[in-house]
Amino acid sequence: MFDQTSVHGIVHGIFGAIVFTFAPLSCFVFYRRFRSDQLWHPLAGWTLASGIFLVVGNGLLKVSQQPGGGLFECKGLVQRTILVIFMAWVFAVACRLRPRAPASRQRLGEAGAPQ
Repeated sequence: MFDQTSVHGIVHGIFGAIVFTFAPLSCFVFYRRFRSDQLWHPLAGWTLASGIFLVVGNGLLKVSQQPGGGLFECKGLVQRTILVIFMAWVFAVACRLRPRAPASRQRLGEAGAPQ
């Protein structure tokens, strides 16, 4: 079962490793900024919590990938939980950015920039 690997499977594994590595790192990088910026401070705690959950989830994912382990049957659930947490955090940051967009467009329009 584990001996057969396609090019698609190899690429999927490489990009999966990149995403699951950089997801918590991005939370921690943004947390540093959010905790010092008053405008983003309300999101700082949620960002830190998301980063911690992602690190713990990645640890559980690594354990769940070992055949014969107790979590092997749940590896898909662990993986999707990590993705849902990360996507929810991305969505929260995007929603926080959204109200600023119309004001930015108005300033660009007033400056003569194309809309």
